[in-house]
Amino acid sequence: MRIIKSKKVAGFTLFETILVLGLFSLISLLITAVLATGIRSVKKNQNLVAVKNSVAHTVDLMERQIRSGRNVKCLNNSQRVEFIDPYGQVAYFEYLNYNNQGYNIASGSATSSVALIPPDIEVKSATWSCIADQVTGRLLVNFYLWAQSKLVSGAEAAAVEYNIKILPRNQ
Repeated sequence: MRIIKSKKVAGFTLFETILVLGLFSLISLLITAVLATGIRSVKKNQNLVAVKNSVAHTVDLMERQIRSGRNVKCLNNSQRVEFIDPYGQVAYFEYLNYNNQGYNIASGSATSSVALIPPDIEVKSATWSCIADQVTGRLLVNFYLWAQSKLVSGAEAAAVEYNIKILPRNQ
C-alpha cells in the first residue's frame, strides 16, 4: 500500500486565524465604544431636559409673580426679592439653604415658605439685582440662576443657567 501525499491542504493557518480574530476584536471594540457614547449622550440629554423643565417652571412662576407685584425690592445681598402680591400680601423669593437639604429657591408670604425646585436638583447660584431701567427709569429686576441635577454626575451630568430681566408692571 502506497501513501500518497497531497500538496493541497484544506484549512487555515494559525496566523490567518489570529489575524481574523484580532480584526473582529478591533471592530467589536469600536462598535461598543460608539454605542456607549451614544447611550451616554442620550442620558445626558434626558437629564438636561428634566432639569430644564423643572427650573423653567419655577422661573416662569417667579417671573409672573414679580411682574404683577408692587413695591419690588432686592434684599439680603441680592439673595432675596420682596414684593407686594396682587392680593396685598408681602411675598418673596429667596435663595437659601432650605431645611439643610441644600440650596434652593424658596417662595413665601408672611412667615411660611416653600421650596420651589425639586429635591433632585441643586441650585448652585441665584441672585436678584434691582436697577433702574435706562430707558424708562422704572425698576428692572435681573435674575440669574444656575442649577444642576443631584442624581447624576460625570459625563451625564446636566446643568442649566437662566439670566432674565423682569420689568414689574405695577410700581
